Amino acid sequence: MKLLARIRHIALGAATGLAILLVASAMPASVRTVHAAQNCDTPAADQTQDPTEQSFLTEINKYRGQNGLVPLSINPTLTRAATWMAQDMASYNYFNHTDRLGRQWDQRLAQCDVSNGGGAYFWSENIAAWYDTGPAVFDGWKNSPGHNANMLNGNFQSIGIARVASTLPTAGMTTPGFYWVTDFSNEVVQGAPPPAAPGTPCTSPTIDVRPSTNIGNVGSSFQVIGTAVCSQPVFQFWVGGVVSPAVGLYDPSIIWQPMQLYSSNNSFTWRPQAGGYYYVTFWVKNAAGPVPANGMFDTGLQLNLMSIQ
Repeated sequence: MKLLARIRHIALGAATGLAILLVASAMPASVRTVHAAQNCDTPAADQTQDPTEQSFLTEINKYRGQNGLVPLSINPTLTRAATWMAQDMASYNYFNHTDRLGRQWDQRLAQCDVSNGGGAYFWSENIAAWYDTGPAVFDGWKNSPGHNANMLNGNFQSIGIARVASTLPTAGMTTPGFYWVTDFSNEVVQGAPPPAAPGTPCTSPTIDVRPSTNIGNVGSSFQVIGTAVCSQPVFQFWVGGVVSPAVGLYDPSIIWQPMQLYSSNNSFTWRPQAGGYYYVTFWVKNAAGPVPANGMFDTGLQLNLMSIQ
């Protein structure tokens, strides 16, 4: 089936214009006048994760692990809320975070009895239409900044996933398709499998540039290779330009450019496009563990200075 490129993100009107609302507090408990038994009920069989929905869970948790975040647990209440919304859009052929009853997404989650997580809480929602598979909708959301930020929000602990087929034209298209809804919360689900234990910090980082030289030519190709000792190292590579090598091994005024975000790939190919002095470096951390406290790396910078002519 052809994939629909139409994806919605959560938006908030502000005096200065539209701003992406990546995470929002839910409505206070005092406004929860409508409960799940009245308008968020769905058949129990529809609240389980089918193989396609499970494949999306696998993708998002693998992605979060690559970025040092804990995996998300399936939350039955979030799943019920997501399923109700996906079924309603499929039954009435609309595509919006505001549901057919006029509720904004956060009002709906409150009225579907989504927990506040025991204190200050965060909720969010992604929707999509016409994507057949879990990996396909994952890629669609990953390539949309607002949706991607939801998937990589470190506050979230649990998720509800729903994919519902429509017999009507989907989201304004002329043929049926699928509606997807994912709802997120910082609630820790009781009885859910515990998140993966933090991985052992990486040690002994080394950097290698091939061909092995500190002098190169504009347009030449260099392979930058990082190594470290830990169970699941993931690497992020950077290049920074400097005015003079006399500044020393590290200058905070250097403008760094990420060449590869955290990935299990331990090398990248660099082709300098202008002459000057450059540092090539990498950060490394264990994919199974959280982002280190300093937000960057758990081993320290490894640098290599090159003169490009």
